[in-house]
Order: sequence, then structure tokens, then C-alpha cells
Amino acid sequence: MPMQVTISRNRKTSENYNSEGYGVSLTVELDQTLLTKPQELQDKIAYLYREADAALDQQAKQQNGQAHKNGNGNGNPKPNGNGHGMTAAQRRAIQSIGQRLGLDVMEESRHELGTELEQLTVKQASRFIDHLKQLEQPAGNRNGGGR
Repeated sequence: MPMQVTISRNRKTSENYNSEGYGVSLTVELDQTLLTKPQELQDKIAYLYREADAALDQQAKQQNGQAHKNGNGNGNPKPNGNGHGMTAAQRRAIQSIGQRLGLDVMEESRHELGTELEQLTVKQASRFIDHLKQLEQPAGNRNGGGR
């Protein structure tokens, strides 16, 4: 019977009084016999942490590159014709809720809104956050009413 191992890494960076948070959670199934091989188990866990750190590095690099490309330095896209790009607070909320749900928010944005996460307007991001919050609710409480 397989066992599940979950590791999480988070990182927060600050620049010019603006902070960005990044997080990643990996869940894998490993053979339970690894419990009798502690060194091999530790090696696999160390590998997962290295991969999570590499994913965070890549995410930070992409975000920083996007901020410079957009020309505003705060990680928010320029207006995309439909209004201004989402706020840093909205981005943090989306990442946080997505992490709690173990959800790929980039893929969910494409699926639910038909657009890339980085292209969301403030209004779209607000709707997306509401959508993610609905996913957090137990199935019986998803009536859409009473915030």
C-alpha cells in the first residue's frame, strides 16, 4: 500500500515596500517499504524539497521578469484593455487559496475564465477569488448566498 508524503515550501520577497509571496506544495505517493529504509526515504524527501525550491526560484524569476516586462515593478500587469491588472493582494489571495486547495491556479484560471492568471483584471480576479472560495466550501454549503 502506498504512503503519501506532502512537502510545502513558501517564500516571501520584498522590494520597494512591496512584497510578493510564492508557495508550492508537492504530494507524492511512495512505496510504504521505504519506512524500513530510512536513508532512502530521507533522500527522496530531500529530493522533493530541492524540486520545490527550484519551482519557487523559477516562479520568482518569472514574476520578476513579468514585472519588469510590464514596466511597473510591482508584479501587476499593465491594463490589458479590460481594466487594470489584478492587485498584489488579489494575487496573494489567489495563491493562498490555491495552495490550501492543492490547486494549480494557473490551470484553473485558464479553465474557469479562459485566460492566463497574469492577464486577469481586478474584476476578473475578484470573480476568480469568489470561485476559489466556493471550492473551499463543503459541498452542502455551496448555495452562493450570504457572504
